[in-house]
Amino acid sequence: MSCWLLFLSRLASTDDALNPQEVLNINETLANEKAGMELITHRVTGYCQKEQWELAYLKVEDVPEEKSNIIYYLEHDIGAYYRGSLAWLDIYDVNQEVEESYIVDREALWSDPLSVVQALTGDPIYLSMAMYEEVKGLDLSEDRFNQFILMSNEERRKFLQKENKEKTQTLNPSTKQRR
Repeated sequence: MSCWLLFLSRLASTDDALNPQEVLNINETLANEKAGMELITHRVTGYCQKEQWELAYLKVEDVPEEKSNIIYYLEHDIGAYYRGSLAWLDIYDVNQEVEESYIVDREALWSDPLSVVQALTGDPIYLSMAMYEEVKGLDLSEDRFNQFILMSNEERRKFLQKENKEKTQTLNPSTKQRR
């Protein structure tokens, strides 16, 4: 394990990118020490020029974790801390009181915030505020609203497009007349 400790001290004191061959050598040494151990590294970029951090995670076989989940963790949890992009995400109840709070990477919320919230909470029924307002404007029956809540996000989007189209056609009937 002395090789591992040497690597950690080098990792903590370097501004340079890690040599991929060195990581392979470390992983070979780790595998010889205990089967299933692996050092997973990921470079995180900050917002300022030349702001980068080489992060490492020691994966142990006893903890089955997908490499993509580890990379996500390094990027959006540890990397977000270094970048300064961590933020509070509060979930409110119907009385506008905080029901749950999470610390998240703002960057993770940029592309599909609803899916991130659903993954964080483990609850697929959350609606974005925009989607909630859109559904509220449709004045659905309780049964139709409950069906809507149980849909996947993609099914919800299609449902809203269809309902909005039907609502528009109802409000603006065709002006064609027979001659």
